Amino acid sequence: MKLCLALLVLVWVSCAYAQTGEKSADVRFAGCYEVTSLSWTPRDYTVKLIPKRFQLSAEHHAAGGKFFMMRSLDPEASRLIDTLWAWRPKGNQVQVSWSRGFGGFSGTLKPSSTGDLVGDLKEWCDNRCGWKKRTGKMRVHKIGCNPE
Repeated sequence: MKLCLALLVLVWVSCAYAQTGEKSADVRFAGCYEVTSLSWTPRDYTVKLIPKRFQLSAEHHAAGGKFFMMRSLDPEASRLIDTLWAWRPKGNQVQVSWSRGFGGFSGTLKPSSTGDLVGDLKEWCDNRCGWKKRTGKMRVHKIGCNPE
């Protein structure tokens, strides 16, 4: 019985160590960011889902897989909304998704020569709300995660 318990603990510790090592390699883009530029085509000032400042967390998303949590740094933002947001590293890029559940915005951001992340966003929706045509160009700059 003691041998089985010792083996169980050894396996558990090994798995925990392996997961921690894998996680740290996947989260090189984790941190806090500020949107420095966001423009929409067609021009649209009604998009409010994407916050001015947000965090790409190192915490795995409830959906599992290689997705991580993304949170608003706006203290007034609803925590119910950002539980649907997610990001994941993909090579030298970051895939981001701001979702409302049945729709939202997703895209890929790439490091620029200045160190900012830049890329395109596209509006998406399930079949309940029809074809979406809005696209966006986004630039974000890494900032400290301390509250101002």
